[in-house]
Amino acid sequence: MRKTLLITLEFPPFAGGVGYYYFNLVKRLPNEKICVLTNETKTLAENINFKIYRQVLLTKLPIWPKWLFALFKIATLVKKEGVELIWVGQVLPIGTMALILKKFLKLDYLVSCHGTDILTAQKKQRKRELLIKILREAKIITANSKYTQQEIVKLGISPEKIIIIYPCANDLPPIDPIKKDKLLTNYNLKNKKILLSVGRLVPRKGFITIINIFPELLNIFPNLIYLIIGQGRLKEKLEQQISSLNLNNAIKILDNISNEDLSYFYDLADIFILTPINLATEVEGWGMVFLEASLFAKPIIASATGGIPEAVLANKTGILINPENPQEITQAIIKLLTDKNFANFLGETAKKYVLTNFRWSKEVNKLLNILK
Repeated sequence: MRKTLLITLEFPPFAGGVGYYYFNLVKRLPNEKICVLTNETKTLAENINFKIYRQVLLTKLPIWPKWLFALFKIATLVKKEGVELIWVGQVLPIGTMALILKKFLKLDYLVSCHGTDILTAQKKQRKRELLIKILREAKIITANSKYTQQEIVKLGISPEKIIIIYPCANDLPPIDPIKKDKLLTNYNLKNKKILLSVGRLVPRKGFITIINIFPELLNIFPNLIYLIIGQGRLKEKLEQQISSLNLNNAIKILDNISNEDLSYFYDLADIFILTPINLATEVEGWGMVFLEASLFAKPIIASATGGIPEAVLANKTGILINPENPQEITQAIIKLLTDKNFANFLGETAKKYVLTNFRWSKEVNKLLNILK
């Protein structure tokens, strides 16, 4: 394996699937062959076996480009660490720096893509042209799903240059029955039917639609409760909508749940639901939370958009719906709450599907073959 420097704007403790995707790959690579440069923030609580450098990658100073100072830091790290390959975590702006370093330092780079990054970079013609140049000059490209691979191919990139490295379920701690019972009491969940969502509180995740259909669901299932676990800029708007519908006792937003406690909520849920919508430049390129819910044998309701149909198989591991059709979502929830046999079938099939197809060891082996 060549000595590799991963440069990424997203890395734990920053919350989000992309950051944990990189973390789970990096920690399984030979630690003497990998180092990470990411944003300046508090250090990881976990013990790490690789070098990590933290600094402000995009300055707030009134200069352009915002990554200018970071470029000099990268050049210094390349020399200090004997870097032979740069791993680009975000095609823009990190890819631009890699392109410059390739020209002046004759250094190859690998680009990892996730879906939304490809769409966002095409908002303006100038950025689209730069995106294509970065991808063409890359030694190799990784995609997180077949959907993302297809979006890259649309830009004129050969599919032979693109390797799919799937995100896999995060390692979650085992369930302690005593702690589980305490959580049931503390969150008033006993004798409740629990609908669970996990994700960043941003518009494309589709939380508003589920909140709006909840009064109708409560008329049928008075003991139904909806838990939303996540953080993000949409929290205040979601809380306002919950209050306006008098749903404060039925819908809870939990923004302080640790990874350790997250496994308990997956275990407690009757249904896992996340119905992202496609925005002009945003799409759900994958969705690790679907895999995590599957490991707890939970039936899933998800959108038939982006890379989700690879993570959730229609009528085999979950129900796929049109996220902009509230009636479809309502009927899917009713179906899973009233047809226990079907719900159990989906959950058990989902668990087998994930355990068979999405394991970090398998994906890391793909990456190691690239880095060699």
